[in-house]
Amino acid sequence: MSVEQEKAYIKKEIETIAKIYGSLQRVVWKVYKEMGIPLPWEADSYADDLPYWVDVPAEKDEEKPEGMLMIPYSYDCNDYKFNVPTGFGSPTHFYDHVKNAFDTLYEERDEGSPKMMTIALHCRCIGKPGRFMALKRIVEYIASKENVWVATRMQIAEHFREKFPYEKGSLAPGVKRAAAPNMLMRGLLTRHHQCELQIPNMHCFIDGLDFAIHFLR
Repeated sequence: MSVEQEKAYIKKEIETIAKIYGSLQRVVWKVYKEMGIPLPWEADSYADDLPYWVDVPAEKDEEKPEGMLMIPYSYDCNDYKFNVPTGFGSPTHFYDHVKNAFDTLYEERDEGSPKMMTIALHCRCIGKPGRFMALKRIVEYIASKENVWVATRMQIAEHFREKFPYEKGSLAPGVKRAAAPNMLMRGLLTRHHQCELQIPNMHCFIDGLDFAIHFLR
């Protein structure tokens, strides 16, 4: 398939989704840009547990490149693991795992390290009556804690863009791409006193729910 054919398919997909659902999904950045549609973030990365910027190769000759903000996805606290043999054996296992992950990050947050936790949910998985109570307990537990921001990925993207705007060649302002993103971002965000966690946002799957939690100091 040629580049032009692929772009034509993407444009048709965007127009069809907008016509049927009244809103646009996040597809390929280049076509979005050509159509004048903002693409504030992508979740195609599993390389970190905090947001970071990447350079876009196609922008290398542009005077004002915009970069791409990555808000990494995660399979750790993911209800899809109900459907795999080595995953969650029961709703109790799911609750215990997510709670333990939350408690660990909450404790590390108190020590000054920024946090973002993703809890991925899908209606076809957690939406079963026998599993839903575990999610209810998780939400109630998180709600009982102070300084935690439950946000969509869009809200996280807006916050990160405002506090840490894109600089070419950097993971975040003043943080070059040379070293490991995780260590660098921890140091950067600690200096800015931004300690955040994330739990799911609306995902691109029609039957998917993704939301994000941020720990704030």
